[in-house]
Amino acid sequence: MKKQKNREGGGTVRAPKLAAIKPQHANKWIALSRDYKRVVASADSLVDLARTTKDQDVLVMKALPMLVNYAPRVRL
Repeated sequence: MKKQKNREGGGTVRAPKLAAIKPQHANKWIALSRDYKRVVASADSLVDLARTTKDQDVLVMKALPMLVNYAPRVRL
């Protein structure tokens, strides 16, 4: 398997750690700091979030519901 290069041309692309996203952010729009370490703001709509963070350098995403107890069912 080939290693993927990031935009700067070196290293492996890794998924960001999203530990800052908590259960209370589920189903909301959130603005994360560029280093993914903190949630800067959250809102129920993208428009409201954009108003709150209009002059900030943030990453915006929709936080999906947390799957707390997911395990496939097995019948014996």
